[in-house]
Amino acid sequence: MPHTPGPWCSATQNDALYVIAGDSPAKNNDYPRHDADREVIAKVYDSPSGLDNSRLLAAAPQLLEALKFVTQRCALYAPADRAREMAAEAIAKAQGR
Repeated sequence: MPHTPGPWCSATQNDALYVIAGDSPAKNNDYPRHDADREVIAKVYDSPSGLDNSRLLAAAPQLLEALKFVTQRCALYAPADRAREMAAEAIAKAQGR
């Protein structure tokens, strides 16, 4: 099954961090589940790196699409390039292959 399509964003509610699918909520501390057009992807527990982790998770769909694009371009110009291999491995991991 494919992942939930992006965009994803990081949002807070009562000091909890969430990664949600859909447009970014208003800056008024909206709880992601109150909007039917959004889906909670993950709850990120409080830690020193929690906010950075939530931002990285929220960027996942965009990063995956960028890697797919880069690997397609690299295949044309440098088919045996290690960077292309690394990107292809990351794509496969993200897609459960």
